[in-house]
Amino acid sequence: MDLFEDDAKTEQDLIAMALLSWTRLENVAPATIVEPDVMTAFNATARGCLTSIAQFEALEKDAKRLQAARFLKIDPTKTDPWKGIMLRNSPGQARAGAPVFIAQGTADTTVNPQVTKRFAKALCAKGERVAFVELPGVSHIFAARDAAPTAIKWINDRFKGLPAPSSCQR
Repeated sequence: MDLFEDDAKTEQDLIAMALLSWTRLENVAPATIVEPDVMTAFNATARGCLTSIAQFEALEKDAKRLQAARFLKIDPTKTDPWKGIMLRNSPGQARAGAPVFIAQGTADTTVNPQVTKRFAKALCAKGERVAFVELPGVSHIFAARDAAPTAIKWINDRFKGLPAPSSCQR
């Protein structure tokens, strides 16, 4: 995957969000990777959380600025400390050690449903108990809302000490 291509706005959003979280986790300045002229747009996009149409529209403006620019100074997949940070923060390297709940919308164009299914299967292969909930026709922006009742029941059942259900094939 070429992180410098600007053909997928959603990819830019996710990269910005991941990079911001990693800068905080690893205590690395965003300026080591983000071009100075788009730092404001990067910060707004990376901190963007969508809970309303107005927030979505505001985030779109900053994301379009990032999309129009080559916002990364370097390729983080080839440059330390970023390469190491990305490897350490890739999911599935170690067992979760607790039951896992995953909900995925089938109409999600932000997180490919097949990627999520492969991740769930990999967790299953490691012996994890995974509750995988598929949300037919649901896009990324509405997945959390539509999965919330099921997720809350699943969490409440864990607090009650009930065994975690699993979608894993044995």
